[in-house]
Amino acid sequence: MENFTSRLIRKLIAQKNKVSVLAVAILLIFSEGSYAQQYVQTSTGGHADETYTVPIVDLTYGAVGSVSLPARAEGAPDALFSTLNVEGLKISNAITIDSRAWVDLTMEAEVPAGKHTFVRISEPDFDGLSLDVSSLVDLLGLLTNNTVFVTTDEGTASSRFVRDPSNNLYLEVTSSEAYKTIRVTLDFGGSTDELGALLAAGTISLNVYHAVTYENGTYEGCAVAPIFTGLRPTTDLVNVGLFDLDDPHRAIDGNLSTFSVLRKDAGVLSNVSQTFYLGKTAPSTNEIVATISQTAGLLDATVLSSISIRAFNGTNPTPVASKNLGQLLLGVTLLNGFNAGDVTTIKFFPEAVYDRIVISSTTAVSALVSLNIHELGSRPPVIFNGGKLAAAMAGTAISRNLTSAISNTSPSLPGFSIGCGASTSFTYKFFEVSGPTGRVLAGTLPPSFQLSAGGVLTGSPTSTQYGVYVFDVTAINGFGQSDTTSFVINLQNPLPVTLVEFTARPEGRTTLLSWSTTMETNSDRFEIERSQTGKNWQKIGTVRSNQESTSLLNYSFTDSKPLDGANLYRLKMVDLDETFAYSQIKDVDFSASAYLYPNPVIGNENLIINAMDWSSIKQVKVINAMGKTVFEASNALSTGINTKNLAAGSYFVKMIHVNGSVSTHKFVRQ
Repeated sequence: MENFTSRLIRKLIAQKNKVSVLAVAILLIFSEGSYAQQYVQTSTGGHADETYTVPIVDLTYGAVGSVSLPARAEGAPDALFSTLNVEGLKISNAITIDSRAWVDLTMEAEVPAGKHTFVRISEPDFDGLSLDVSSLVDLLGLLTNNTVFVTTDEGTASSRFVRDPSNNLYLEVTSSEAYKTIRVTLDFGGSTDELGALLAAGTISLNVYHAVTYENGTYEGCAVAPIFTGLRPTTDLVNVGLFDLDDPHRAIDGNLSTFSVLRKDAGVLSNVSQTFYLGKTAPSTNEIVATISQTAGLLDATVLSSISIRAFNGTNPTPVASKNLGQLLLGVTLLNGFNAGDVTTIKFFPEAVYDRIVISSTTAVSALVSLNIHELGSRPPVIFNGGKLAAAMAGTAISRNLTSAISNTSPSLPGFSIGCGASTSFTYKFFEVSGPTGRVLAGTLPPSFQLSAGGVLTGSPTSTQYGVYVFDVTAINGFGQSDTTSFVINLQNPLPVTLVEFTARPEGRTTLLSWSTTMETNSDRFEIERSQTGKNWQKIGTVRSNQESTSLLNYSFTDSKPLDGANLYRLKMVDLDETFAYSQIKDVDFSASAYLYPNPVIGNENLIINAMDWSSIKQVKVINAMGKTVFEASNALSTGINTKNLAAGSYFVKMIHVNGSVSTHKFVRQ
């Protein structure tokens, strides 16, 4: 009997014969998903063994149902499962003997009305023969004839088969009222009444893995693809063979090299649609992104306008947004670019929250439709931020990775950032850097500059192409989303000399500056500049250069009157044509401990001020910790300040210089 039944099932599936069909089938529950919200808290199983004897010769057949280990359906996804088993015998409408088995799945919290629970199940097994539900759902009507029967503890339940990106099978369960418990029943005899099966006998088994609801919030961060797709497209024709969506899960598997195919035969006037479920609600700021292609150039403008992508939310039958392919391709590659084999990305903002996406073909023309859907998803827009690249010298080969950029306002902060995906998952290209609208402050980028797809800027600018360049870069991800931002690079004027060393160090109350060069070309002089703040610089001396040299040359300069406190020094290297460049900045600090002594002052000691040039000092004040001036003088205090009348404590010496600068030094009177 088992061999005969298996052969009959295969034959019926191959013929898609809906009149002479055999009811077998099933499924049950559970799910695995990276966005899971709540799982089954408790689960129990039950079964009914029923025997019906009809008035035909002494035929009695005992049908038995069973449920194994229902508790394995509880909790988070794992490899464990519970199994439903039923058996029966059907001979036309004369003899019917069958059994039922069920499992009750109680969720952790109540699921709102209209929201979904996804129950993972296996493909059904009939007497050791695993059946493809993708075929049985149309051939045997597993849900419509109650072979698999789903109810909820509240409201009226509806269910349908769906698959996840890995092609695992699920039941998507929805109820008209808030519910907490789902009962999935497997009934061997469910299909006879509606399909009029001629013969069915044997056993059916189904594994139930997990159940999960995703409906308790909205997507956050970089949610990408729908988590489920319908098992098959729906159509208003009886014969769904006229329409097909091959391997629908391939449209949500995250792999652009795989695709599903939405297909309609020529000569047919009808509608066909496929639904993709997000699970949770996507925000209105998420784009719907579809990567598509076609075969053999089958889609003309009329057909393109009849294929739509719509967004829905909840149980509302009215879409929150709808676009047809003609509209979406208009600004991309419509007709003259959307050719056979070309992979094209289309996208739009629904401007409303949504939890499922439907692709429909509503063509009223007798044309063949064949559309490849590589990926369909809900994705946040790309946000790309640029910054400042490390400065380089004009006349030298340059290589800078965009990811090394620093903030334009703070060198301690990164300047490169890109949302939703690693930097390596994007490709990069210039945005109009050489065109009339190119955003560059020093003209267009030097023509030698190139930007690799990986984001590395390279070039060999000439020595005259120095300046600050601001240029735009577009980052594009694998789904065709993009954003454009600006980067800055400073190409510095090449040095008239090759400076190999520059030092500054204190020698007593003076500063000795030393530097060395290994090559000089058209060099005229070195101007020594000093600053205390790094903003205002003053030239304090000049040293003539050797003009032309290819050997090591040493130079020096002494600052005999350094400032109190910090002293910043740099070299201005001036060429014969008066072009120039600066060296690095060196720092020498003449601290207060060397400026005032003794410190602390003990007994009747005088406080000595070690000023190198009293003619540059206009006034001296001594101020106590309360801010009161306790001593003031305008003459040179070569003998020091008498402190015998000062109370013990901390004081400050305020030096006001002729040039208006002020320096302050602290001392202690004991």
